[in-house]
Amino acid sequence: MSLDIPDQVRKTVIADGNESWLDELPGVVDSLAQEWSLMIGSSFAGGHAALVVEVTLVDGTPAVLKIGVPGRDVGQEAMVLRLANGGGCAKLLGEDVSRQALLLERLGAPMYDIVADPVSPTPRTLGVSLLLGCFRSRVPCVPWCLFPVYVRA
Repeated sequence: MSLDIPDQVRKTVIADGNESWLDELPGVVDSLAQEWSLMIGSSFAGGHAALVVEVTLVDGTPAVLKIGVPGRDVGQEAMVLRLANGGGCAKLLGEDVSRQALLLERLGAPMYDIVADPVSPTPRTLGVSLLLGCFRSRVPCVPWCLFPVYVRA
């Protein structure tokens, strides 16, 4: 399997001295794809603390596979997303914290594309929208829920 690992993710991993993770990553993605019956698509640009890949579930549902880089625990993010249950954040469809992997509902355009679009809301506006969604859901907000991969309108 050939994975396109975004430059910023690669730089983060190398800077932290975890180059071997880059070599192991295709196998991790492949094993998760097998276990969760995923069709792997393209990697998303813009991140630095996780590889984020578009995937399709066996039933055709679009989703996102997120694999955190070494040293970035996704456990708290998974907990918040599980508690939110899709309220204000992407719904958590699956998790494998031992491999730092989250399977998330795909809600629309990647936040990176929205922020890069001069017509779209500013990052500050997006952050406020995310916070309000968490408060409306009565989910305790922690930094990990401030920047889920996609914004629920």
